[in-house]
Amino acid sequence: MLKQDINEKRKARHKQTQEDFTPPEVVKMLCEGNELMFEDFSKTVCDPCCGSGNIIRYILKERYKHCKNENDLIKALSTMYGTELMQDNTEECHIKILKDIKEYFSGHNISYKEEHIRPIIEKNIVCADTFKWDYENWCPLKEKSDSIALF
Repeated sequence: MLKQDINEKRKARHKQTQEDFTPPEVVKMLCEGNELMFEDFSKTVCDPCCGSGNIIRYILKERYKHCKNENDLIKALSTMYGTELMQDNTEECHIKILKDIKEYFSGHNISYKEEHIRPIIEKNIVCADTFKWDYENWCPLKEKSDSIALF
């Protein structure tokens, strides 16, 4: 999709959903001073409104710098989470992350198998309503049955 087409799609959708995307300079400012989340793959990061992945991708790109092999990549991905209301944004996020991985790791001669990492990305970055998601158990919230029968 051309950048102009994407921008037109964003403008039209903003009118419908009020969605906006975090610009790169704001993402960088948000992450400044939090270098431990890049170096320590046990640190969990969650973007509850991840859109097409600007924040998640920035953090992952910084994490890649600390990966020495596929196991490190799997660890880096395994603690990155995101929810996004719009299915096309979620899919775009998945595609962009896979593209980023391919570009970075091919340039650093680190091998990995996409079939090992794709399921992690698809499990951890989901299309869901952030207000109806159980973040502790990483699944949709269960509907409560608070109905009372009146006789």
